[in-house]
Amino acid sequence: MKEKRILRKLTFFGMIALVLSIKKAGVREGLLIFGLHSSLTSFWGQIVVNKKLLSYPVRLTPNLFYTSNTFEFVLFPLLSIWNYMWTKDSSKLGILFKTLSFSITLAIVEVWLEKHTKFIKYKNWNGFRSFWTVSAIFLVIRGLAGLSREKAGKLMRTD
Repeated sequence: MKEKRILRKLTFFGMIALVLSIKKAGVREGLLIFGLHSSLTSFWGQIVVNKKLLSYPVRLTPNLFYTSNTFEFVLFPLLSIWNYMWTKDSSKLGILFKTLSFSITLAIVEVWLEKHTKFIKYKNWNGFRSFWTVSAIFLVIRGLAGLSREKAGKLMRTD
């Protein structure tokens, strides 16, 4: 089970990167993004898998989850934190451009993984759906984190 070993290593290194990234993004913002992202992707992931649009043949916890814990609870939230840090001081157009760039890269990697591994298998799914779904999730999370940051900034002012 070479692929399970890879998943374990990705999970381990992803968790370390996640902790470091939460710290770098700011604990409040990092935990907010992680929590929002994990909640949204676990909900969306269940829908996609239950509708048999895609599957995850190799999973770390196949008896507990039909989705990929490594992706939904470690790697994807980690990428969302990185996307937030990359776009933190960008204009709205900059946020859109950078997020779409980030999303297309992730979709290309996912298509490659679908063709060459057993991590993910498309049924009624494709790279374009992944691109648009990932983009939407990144933008929703980025928008909510930005609103939270804006509201927190207003509360901290002593004008």
